[in-house]
Amino acid sequence: MKIAITGHSEGIGNDIYLNLIKEYDVIGFSRSNGFNIKNTDKIIEQLENCDVFINNTYEKNYQTILFELIFDKWKFLPKTIINMNSSCVYHSSDWSPEYANSKKELKEVSLNTIRNYKNKKVRVINLYPSTLSTHTGFESLNKLDTENLAKMINWLIKQPQEIEIREMSIYCTTLEKEFEINKLI
Repeated sequence: MKIAITGHSEGIGNDIYLNLIKEYDVIGFSRSNGFNIKNTDKIIEQLENCDVFINNTYEKNYQTILFELIFDKWKFLPKTIINMNSSCVYHSSDWSPEYANSKKELKEVSLNTIRNYKNKKVRVINLYPSTLSTHTGFESLNKLDTENLAKMINWLIKQPQEIEIREMSIYCTTLEKEFEINKLI
């Protein structure tokens, strides 16, 4: 299986990349290796042999644009798109309004697209993690450990193609040092 991910060189994208590279052929797209999410054609060219695309990088509305383009190309293929969204779509957030609005747009476009294509073959998974351990600030919040989130994404990828978990909100209700995803998976 070949997996592609945007924003693989830092933050949650790096943890996902490092977790998946242990089992899969993974290619990463980030500015560090000459890919910019705004250059959608360059990224889409590289997806020819990929089975899974993890739409991770935030850049205003380009995450939504990239989803729409890849969905259009893959809609009748047995592949998987994972949109890394944010729990800020469900509640007020201390994040910038631009960030929150962009994530809400990704959610709405993604879910509407799924509803409009009854005969699609591509599986679309929308993840809404809460505050992550990579975020600075928000010290009063329990933060979701990104390594644990990466393990959960690996589990989602391994599910049979006919299983589509369209939306998953992920919150940490305990301090990250006390939480072990291995007990769940």
